Amino acid sequence: MDVSGSDTNYARLLERLWAERRTFLVIEHDIQPTARAFDHALVCGCEWSASPYKGTGITYDSAVVHGQSLGFTRFRSSLMARYPNAMAEACAIKANGFRPAGDYLTLDGHIFYVLRVLGLWPHEHVRVPHHHRFEYGCACGREHA
Repeated sequence: MDVSGSDTNYARLLERLWAERRTFLVIEHDIQPTARAFDHALVCGCEWSASPYKGTGITYDSAVVHGQSLGFTRFRSSLMARYPNAMAEACAIKANGFRPAGDYLTLDGHIFYVLRVLGLWPHEHVRVPHHHRFEYGCACGREHA
């Protein structure tokens, strides 16, 4: 689904999906899903799962591995039924005075925060390749155009 029209469209989409209370899987544009990652997301019975991936850093070896970001994350309907307002609460948080509530730049952290306050933690699955350019090059560890 295209969420490019506004900095808060991503939040609006996630709020709508959460309100529908149907299990969904987020796959962001710079994530390369693998068959193994799909299998884990489909078979695992946990309510919140995420596949970690390489992120920011000066070199590939020192790059942070993101385990709580939305890149490849699955939320089960049972979680939405137990905490029906969690996503709306996360999307309402303002990061600072410069970005609107629900801004895509801070959305994953706000979702993680709200779910952590509820005592939840994502079940970590297999790592997925991330194709995003950082100071050290592409997060996947290969150079390509």
